[in-house]
Amino acid sequence: MSNLIRVSRRRLLASGGKAAVLVAAAGIAPKFIRPSRAYAADALAPGMIGGPTGFDGSERYQYGADTPEGRAIEAAKAMKGAGKAPAKIVLGLSDGSIGQLTQPFPAGAPSIKDLWEKETGIPLEIVGVPNGQEFTKTMQDISTKGGAYDIYAVEWNRLGDLAETGGILKLDDFVAQYKPEWDDPERGYVDGAKGVSLLNQYRGSTYGVSLDGDFQTWVYRTDLFGDANEKKAFSDKYGYELAAPKTWKQHDEIAAFFQRPDKGLFGSTDLRNQGWATPTGISVMSQWLRPISSCSTIPASR
Repeated sequence: MSNLIRVSRRRLLASGGKAAVLVAAAGIAPKFIRPSRAYAADALAPGMIGGPTGFDGSERYQYGADTPEGRAIEAAKAMKGAGKAPAKIVLGLSDGSIGQLTQPFPAGAPSIKDLWEKETGIPLEIVGVPNGQEFTKTMQDISTKGGAYDIYAVEWNRLGDLAETGGILKLDDFVAQYKPEWDDPERGYVDGAKGVSLLNQYRGSTYGVSLDGDFQTWVYRTDLFGDANEKKAFSDKYGYELAAPKTWKQHDEIAAFFQRPDKGLFGSTDLRNQGWATPTGISVMSQWLRPISSCSTIPASR
């Protein structure tokens, strides 16, 4: 790895090198939160070597030396100390996601960008890419050997297309060395190794890192679901008790039952379409997706 970092990423790509990739995976989120420990909010918890401070609960996002985060940060710091780190890392990221890395949250916390730069000493330059054009811009950079980015951020299902171009870096050696623990049953991807294969790999090799942190929250009207008249009318019509749906069939039937637009009531305003829906009106059931971290990454092949 040290030999790779000595050369500018952009010079390398222009001469046939490759970049890293971050791939987005909406709705599929690794679990990062550790059990809480009591400690001062402006200091690292005992045994932790890095991570955010400055807000209550920040210890849940800190890490020790023998963790994937710790191994990665310590390696970056060692490269910086040995003069082998890049002068900066350029990340191409959707315009709408930049604030998630540059804006502190919650109050008192450092931004992700500031924390990275503080802990590693390596500046992170974020270049905005128009929303919806992430894959197009990535392919343009690869095909023209422009070398504009060190890291691409694209949808997870583009990973195979990018791997076939030869323009992104195969990460198998890095995975073996730094042991990211994506398949950890508590902190890893949903479905363990299957999730890793789906989001990070192509033909058995790792090419990307999923950094998407969307989570889904379902909300439904307990006043209506608990109303005796509504419950009876529903069970008489569909033959089962009215309750929060567990299948799409139940979801559709409950939504249809409560669909009463003439009364300002909508059966469901959840995100069922292939893109993003816009909730309107008063709904019985709704689903909200809130991004924690915008996307996953694919290193430009070096």
